[in-house]
Amino acid sequence: MINTVLLHDGTLDGIFTAVYNGFVLKNIKYKNNYEDNISIADIHTYEPHFFREYIEVETDRDKAYKTVDSIVKKIGISGYDVAMGVACHFSPDAGEILFGFLVRGFKIGKGVVNMLTDSYVEKAFALSRKTYNESHLFREFVRFTDVKGRLYSKIEPKCNILHMICRHFAERFPAENWIIYDAVHHIAAVHPSFGQWFLTDDEGADFDRIDSMPHDEYVDMWKLFVDTIAIEERKNERCQNNHLPKWYRKNMTEWKK
Repeated sequence: MINTVLLHDGTLDGIFTAVYNGFVLKNIKYKNNYEDNISIADIHTYEPHFFREYIEVETDRDKAYKTVDSIVKKIGISGYDVAMGVACHFSPDAGEILFGFLVRGFKIGKGVVNMLTDSYVEKAFALSRKTYNESHLFREFVRFTDVKGRLYSKIEPKCNILHMICRHFAERFPAENWIIYDAVHHIAAVHPSFGQWFLTDDEGADFDRIDSMPHDEYVDMWKLFVDTIAIEERKNERCQNNHLPKWYRKNMTEWKK
C-alpha cells in the first residue's frame, strides 16, 4: 500500500532525484521493507488521494547522477534501459511503476529483467517498450526546414524522447546548425555545426516566432512532390492511418496546409 508520494518537477533530473530520496526514506522510515510503501509522481499532473503523505522534492543533479550510476551498476544496462523508458513515459502511473521496478531491481540485481510475472516488472517493460517505439518513429517523422541558414524542426511527442533521437541527427547532419524543439515538454535540442548537441529549456526563447518565419522554397516543392506521386485510385485512409497515425502528422511538412 502506497503511504508516501514524492513529487518531482517532471524533468529527468527531478525524477531520478525523487528516486534517490525515495530510497533514503525507505531505508529510514520503512526499514528497507520490500513492500511498496513509496511512489513518485509529477507535481504538475498527480491526483491527490486521501491517507497519503505528499512530499515535494527539490531537483538535485548530483543525486540524479548517483541514482543513474547505481542503476547501471546494480541492475545493469538492460535494467537501466527499462528504467529510462519508464521515466520518459507520459503515463500518470509511470513514477509508481518506476519506483516499484527499481525496488525489486536493487534487491534482486540484474535478474530483475527476467521477473516478467511480477506486476511492476511487467508494467515497466510495457511502458518502456512504448517509449522506445515512439522514439524510433520520431527518427523517421522529424521534418527540418531551413530558417535563415539553420535547420529547425518542431515536434510534439507524447513521451519525453528528444534526448533519444538527437544522436541520430547529430550523426546524420554533423555539419549543420540545427534545432529540434519539443513543444510538449518545453525543451529544445541545439546542435552547432561540427559540435556537440545539448538540451535546453524554452525559457526566454520564442520558438513560436521561429516556427512562423518564412521557410525555404523546398517546403512547397516537397508538398508538390508528395501530392504528385499519390495515386487517387489506390487511396486507403484506413491503411494509411495504421502506418502513420494522424497525431504524428501535425508537424510533418507534407501534411501541413
